[in-house]
Amino acid sequence: MKLSTRLLALLAYLLPVISWIYIGVFQRKDSFARFHLRQSIGVFLIFVIALVTWAVVGWLIAWIPYGFILSVMLFSLVIAAALVAVVAWILGIVNALASRKAFVPIFGRWADRFPI
Repeated sequence: MKLSTRLLALLAYLLPVISWIYIGVFQRKDSFARFHLRQSIGVFLIFVIALVTWAVVGWLIAWIPYGFILSVMLFSLVIAAALVAVVAWILGIVNALASRKAFVPIFGRWADRFPI
């Protein structure tokens, strides 16, 4: 596999938004870079969804007397999601550098369905 293709796949993980736009617009024919682009977007979305869900649920629970304690406890789920996202991100980087099309753990097959 060419170095430029592996570099594009690596950049999908290291420079998220900028490389997503570049690969999505200018490198649409490179299937390897697009695969890792979808995996990178999936990793990012899982973390953001976990954080936003916690913020909304935590805000709603905080209206209950002493509910803020439960809200703080729920933050441990966000930390767990962040750890999973970091592990998936590292595995994605390793796969991109090794020229492998391997799904990231847990949500890689879901991310591969993105229409990019």
